[in-house]
Amino acid sequence: HFLPGSLQDALPGKIFDGQLINNRFLLTQATTGELPSRLIIALALAMTNCCMQSKEVVYRMYEMPMAVYLVRSGTFCNVAIPTPSGGVDTKAVDPDGFDDPPVTSH
Repeated sequence: HFLPGSLQDALPGKIFDGQLINNRFLLTQATTGELPSRLIIALALAMTNCCMQSKEVVYRMYEMPMAVYLVRSGTFCNVAIPTPSGGVDTKAVDPDGFDDPPVTSH
């Protein structure tokens, strides 16, 4: 299917209220500082919009990633396990039965 060039150029700024085209992860991947409109449109078509609850486990470290998350608001972070010598990403016994800390939304 074909989209006119003027529509291809205008669409990326409208997708997710312009947050996708301005995402720093995507901008760091562009050597010229600008991504092709077709790439932004293709990425948007592959995305699913969803909301996470505060402290919800999204995935755990070392899991195979099945999605790329565009954080539109809030914080998405790795939760380390505090120790006297600093945070660690694993511990021997985990009360929820998992060996690795979760990556959560806040």
